[in-house]
Amino acid sequence: MNGLRPRLMDVGVEFDIFGNANLGNALRVAVIVPQGVFRSSLSAALEQYTDIEPFGMPAVPEEGFNATVDVVVLDLDFQPENHRELMRRLMNCAPEARVCVLAFRSLPATVRQCLSLGASGFMLKDCTLEELHRAVRAVARGQVFIDPKIAGLLLRSPTAGPAPKAPDLSSRETDVIRLIALGLTNKQIAEKLDLSEKTIKNHISHIFRKLKITARTQAAIHAISNNLVR
Repeated sequence: MNGLRPRLMDVGVEFDIFGNANLGNALRVAVIVPQGVFRSSLSAALEQYTDIEPFGMPAVPEEGFNATVDVVVLDLDFQPENHRELMRRLMNCAPEARVCVLAFRSLPATVRQCLSLGASGFMLKDCTLEELHRAVRAVARGQVFIDPKIAGLLLRSPTAGPAPKAPDLSSRETDVIRLIALGLTNKQIAEKLDLSEKTIKNHISHIFRKLKITARTQAAIHAISNNLVR
């Protein structure tokens, strides 16, 4: 695992809403990795964090998990089925679990599809263990955590086409949701757009109401899925 300051094979982008308290109890994290050595190494490495209880599995269970699972770290590589079927099967057997996808490389279309199918995080395997831990904690809070190199791929994607303005969103609201999808916090968005944090929170509330969503995760996925990230 190349030492895991170590890298898994640099910072993730965290989407925090209006300010969430840290989770108090240890998270049950299923590490679903087909390769035995990598699965064991990754599970053992995550055990150093006292707020996580990881356990390794070689595949998505057919009958569902035997105990409550808070987060699933899903390795997309070397899977016997394509990522669409894999995500659908995982969400069917654990609809309440948050999913953070891990892959050696990614195509923009794959990232968008995984997010639209229920994933809340997408990390590349050259991330550090600390970054993966941050991603796990973020998705457990209902946030989206995306490796910044993936955001770069989305920005450069030749298949993205022209970025349409989301239905019923003003130009400023479209700017805000685009920056949410790029991982900026409310404070960073405010600085970027030269507005107050209160104004940004108001814009986010309007976005939620217009798109009929209730979480920043959904806003990020909407922006990515609708090619608003440019």
